[in-house]
Amino acid sequence: MFTRPLLSTKRVPPRRLRLSTVLFAAVGVSLLSYCVILFQLESAPTPEHAIVDSGLQEKIRVGYKPRNKDISNKIPLFGVEQVKDRSSVDYMACCGLGHRVSKLAEANYLAKMLGFGLRAFWGYCDAKVEVFHYLFGKQPVEELVNVTDLFRSVRVNNDVPGFWKLIRKGVNETCACSFDKEKEDVRFYRSMRERFRLRDQVDAFRRDHFFNATVVVGMHIRAGNGETGHFTSRNRVIGNEDEWAQRVVGRVLNANWGDESTALFVATDTPSMIDRLRTLLKGRMKVITYDQETLKPGTGVMFGERGKVVNTGATCLQGWEDSVMDMLLLSYADVVVAARPSSFVQSMPMSLVLATPEESRKVSHPYCEFNPSGEAMQCYKDYRDWCCTGKTSYSLEGMQRHDYIRMPPDKIDKKKLKLNRRDREGCIPRPEGWKQMCLPYDWKNPTL
Repeated sequence: MFTRPLLSTKRVPPRRLRLSTVLFAAVGVSLLSYCVILFQLESAPTPEHAIVDSGLQEKIRVGYKPRNKDISNKIPLFGVEQVKDRSSVDYMACCGLGHRVSKLAEANYLAKMLGFGLRAFWGYCDAKVEVFHYLFGKQPVEELVNVTDLFRSVRVNNDVPGFWKLIRKGVNETCACSFDKEKEDVRFYRSMRERFRLRDQVDAFRRDHFFNATVVVGMHIRAGNGETGHFTSRNRVIGNEDEWAQRVVGRVLNANWGDESTALFVATDTPSMIDRLRTLLKGRMKVITYDQETLKPGTGVMFGERGKVVNTGATCLQGWEDSVMDMLLLSYADVVVAARPSSFVQSMPMSLVLATPEESRKVSHPYCEFNPSGEAMQCYKDYRDWCCTGKTSYSLEGMQRHDYIRMPPDKIDKKKLKLNRRDREGCIPRPEGWKQMCLPYDWKNPTL
């Protein structure tokens, strides 16, 4: 009788089992191929799903690379969550508008060097409205295309670490300015002009008052309006304002800008200066100003040292709007005159007027500085001319040794930056106090 052996050296599976194995294998390969194709389609660059250039940070000479190597090469640009997660320089402001804008430009340049975004906190006019975001909104999404780092922040309180004070020493000395920073400042200031919430009013004022003038001379006078404290201790007060105004008017008339249709746009913190100039220039040059509420003569300024600001809701917001209007209108003048030294004019107005293309200029040297006494005026054709031939002591003698704008280091020292890890959800700081560790708004609810 034949019996099946208990053990066999070779077992052949039944035909049905062989067919099932082949079928399952084919299905598995198909599913795997399908998944690969979907992944490739989803990661392909399209206008709605941009991919960041991973080599950017190498080009800007930062001393470190993104921490998250697995995500630094391909980060989707659009979408609230992705934008909100981008690392940022968080700038916390101090003092007046010119000071804030010039320091913000430094923070913006730092952000570019790091490959970070930029967020700004200028404080609150009341418990609900954050000033910077009210005036300019959040950083445009398109400016975040090169942000390759996530979940980190650098907090900047007023001064950006590593930036140094500029002292111009004239034609026989080394030219110390950073022309890369100036180029980025021009781009940044133009972006701010476009983002300003009252941009339509700026354009309307220009149509009504600038377009019919042969030449628009924009003059800024930081006279203090009776301000004390730091302003007085730095010898920035004008002695005899009547005599000073007479000397300034004489120099402006001798400059031969345009003809009888030339207009003088005046931006000042001291209303009495406007009346002086109108009296001195009557019949020779039209004086125009942006109509706004001002503090009473001799009572100081609206936005000066930290804590010494008008901080009640509507009055505060109106004051900020008026100040920004003056700065933007100055930046559109054909020639900008710094009658008194100030960061107000040495920021956006100076940068943008010196960047005006030569073929569209009405004045060959569109930026001018007075010496403190008002007896002499020096004009410059471009930013290089201002930096490399001008002297800081010319306009700031007796006040301070350095200019109001500062220059960046060649390389960022990350040890001085104090990089922080930011909570993914972010946080909203309290209106009171300046020592806050998070942003005043987030990307989901930017109106806070």
